[in-house]
Amino acid sequence: MSADLVFDCNDCQQDKETACADCLVSFVMDSSSGRVSFTREEGRVLTLLQGVGLIPEVKYEQKAG
Repeated sequence: MSADLVFDCNDCQQDKETACADCLVSFVMDSSSGRVSFTREEGRVLTLLQGVGLIPEVKYEQKAG
């Protein structure tokens, strides 16, 4: 199973002091790696769960360049 959605906190341009606390990536990731990945199917499920307020939003924004 290959990952279609990969979030790496080291590549995120969000302010670490304010955005990480309630970001989905911080909620589910292994804090030692700072990275989490999901398949497309898992991504669809996450979108549904976010839509009904059961899990936090993804606040990840990849750095430009």
